[in-house]
Amino acid sequence: VLRHKDFSCLFVPSAQRKGMVIRMKKFLCIILIIIFSVSFISCSNKPDVSSKTSTLNVIEKEQVDISEFVLNNPEICSLCRRDYLTDKGKEIYDGLYDSVLNFEDYIYVCKDEIKSLEDYAEKLNIILSYYVLVDHPELFWTEGGFAYITSNKNENDETQLKFQLSFGCKKEEVERYKSEIDAKINEIISDIPDKSNYEKVLHVYDWIMNNTIYLDRPMISASKNLDYSIYNLLINGKSNCNGYSKAFSLIMDKLGISCTIAIGECDDGVLHGWNIIELDNKYYHLDPTWDDKYNKYNFSDSNQYISHAYFCVTDEEIYKSRQLINDFYVPKCSSNEYN
Repeated sequence: VLRHKDFSCLFVPSAQRKGMVIRMKKFLCIILIIIFSVSFISCSNKPDVSSKTSTLNVIEKEQVDISEFVLNNPEICSLCRRDYLTDKGKEIYDGLYDSVLNFEDYIYVCKDEIKSLEDYAEKLNIILSYYVLVDHPELFWTEGGFAYITSNKNENDETQLKFQLSFGCKKEEVERYKSEIDAKINEIISDIPDKSNYEKVLHVYDWIMNNTIYLDRPMISASKNLDYSIYNLLINGKSNCNGYSKAFSLIMDKLGISCTIAIGECDDGVLHGWNIIELDNKYYHLDPTWDDKYNKYNFSDSNQYISHAYFCVTDEEIYKSRQLINDFYVPKCSSNEYN
């Protein structure tokens, strides 16, 4: 929810807004925006297939252009989303991270002319939702989006934008929720056999599916609650793909196993988030949401059993059912060793 449609099964396309009011004065503009779906990343050509990173089957749709913030066909191989940003993109990423962490407004100074404040809102929401919150699943109190934006001129005649982020709970509630999350994760980890990383990954994957009911309903007020967060999944056993993928990623982080979240569009046109992990220097796709027995995508003949059809699979397999959003780079997954 990055403010996605159903990041859940969805992670967040072009932003849908419940309401927008624009007032223009000489140096002040206020935009009321409630974003329920983060914009997709701008169109770009597919990188050469020999590249270390993969954007196989990327969605070819015209979207807001964030090329100034994202590297063009990078030759890096990383599970850290920040690594795929330009210096300017990283600066925004760091500022947004601090704002979320401290429950503060984000201030952005734009030295160039702003043709559309709406486009800038989408650009920064993409960095917040597809980069900051993917790298930091522990920031459960927001799924992206801005409550409102103000714009004025500073003393250098530069346009200064102030973004008020949308939060799913109050600042004073965060520590209590964090304590509950930490206790649950410690409980899960304490039950994991002291074996290989592969077996640890499988244990967590199965735990999430066995203890979660998939929330298959519209995300109407996601910015005002924690329904689709890791908190709701770990504590109340309910979420959508946002919670599934982020909870899995967070627990992998605690175990020291490299993991990230991939975002794409399924064949039915719905945005979706799943995981990519690194095991023995090789990368694999995993989708606990689609393997859950409560999910309509489960390949099992009975809803009594979880599936492993999407556990440690390759690019070839995963992209039969989905496409990455534009300019979304992930390492290539070509090994079947742990499938």
